[in-house]
Amino acid sequence: MATTKTTIVGTETTIRKAKITIVKKKTVIEGTKTAIKKAKITIVKKKTVIGGTKTAMAGTKTAMAGTKTAMAGTKTAMAGTKTAMAGTKTVKGGTVKKTKIKIKYGLLEPPLYNIDDNSWLSELETEGFVVIKDIINDEMREDVIETFKQEFKEVAPQFNWNDKTTWVPANCPMVWCKSSVVFNGFGQSKSAWKLRLNKKVQKPFKIVYKTDKIATSFDGFSLFLSKTQKSPKWLHQDQRPGDKRLSIQGAINLFKVGKEDAGFVVVPKSHKTHIPKPSKKDWIMLDSNDPHYKSAFKLIIPKNCIVLWNSKTIHANIGMTKKTKEINRLTSYVSFVPKNRQTEEIVTKREEGYIKGDTTSHWADRHEVKQVPWRIQKRYKERNFHDLKPILKDGKIPTEYKELI
Repeated sequence: MATTKTTIVGTETTIRKAKITIVKKKTVIEGTKTAIKKAKITIVKKKTVIGGTKTAMAGTKTAMAGTKTAMAGTKTAMAGTKTAMAGTKTVKGGTVKKTKIKIKYGLLEPPLYNIDDNSWLSELETEGFVVIKDIINDEMREDVIETFKQEFKEVAPQFNWNDKTTWVPANCPMVWCKSSVVFNGFGQSKSAWKLRLNKKVQKPFKIVYKTDKIATSFDGFSLFLSKTQKSPKWLHQDQRPGDKRLSIQGAINLFKVGKEDAGFVVVPKSHKTHIPKPSKKDWIMLDSNDPHYKSAFKLIIPKNCIVLWNSKTIHANIGMTKKTKEINRLTSYVSFVPKNRQTEEIVTKREEGYIKGDTTSHWADRHEVKQVPWRIQKRYKERNFHDLKPILKDGKIPTEYKELI
């Protein structure tokens, strides 16, 4: 062991019921309890393994063969492995994996505004989001829900609204964990267009953009049926920091949201307090160690309301906690932009996209078609879902639709 150098320096070093062995240039410390306090350990050109049923290192800095371990902190790096606790990234053998973020969102009952009370504009500007109540009435709500249910059944004949045993991922044309109903023509569904064509739904966007000439997004729905629909926390922004244009998104809630219900999560004022690193992409995930996670709230809101938010406001959705299966959340994503942001080329692509049944991002001045995520593409295709056909009159896009495309 002439080539081995081990130095332990500190005010207090205690190793209880432990066995220290150096075998073939390998140092092993084993025992039921090992405590090293305010000490510095340096192993030169060797490998150190500390094992046992309990190991405590408080305020300790350990250097092992060029590896730095900082315990009682948020990051651990050992033998080429980097683990960022509380939901950062784990790197093992060059593979990056996301860990779950153990943060429980708070609950927020925001003020509810009438569409004709323009004070909601100030709320949107200040908080980065606003809730406008009664954007649709009960009659339209029931019509949209029933139309959606018929279309869902048309796409997935094996699904039965009256038989909850069929409410399983294999029978549901959506990204189960995130609740996204955006494929198989839902972007051009009757249920989606009923809401887009509603003058009251359009009104807040016309007020925000100060124009009556607006174009609609081709987005889809969020549907939660079961508490098994879970995903890692995915707070994000939908607009890169370099884009200075105003972008407002909307979500029409057909069901009320209570404490145990799936719903919309938002970080108030984050459109001003959080500026991410420069990016060429508009979909920007929040860093897992970002303090804004602690300021995120699920909104407790009534049925028939619309949530508007700035695209730079941090947001996401979260699933239900109720044990029973039910239509817990059905939300339609509806956004508009001024038509003067569109080019003729984009309008042509969007008209073609309508015919094909495309679902796109919220940007109506682009044509960014949503694709089935690669990780589920194979099994999604194997489910043989049908596609909805867009509404045509004499083989053409209806005039009232075309005006919004």
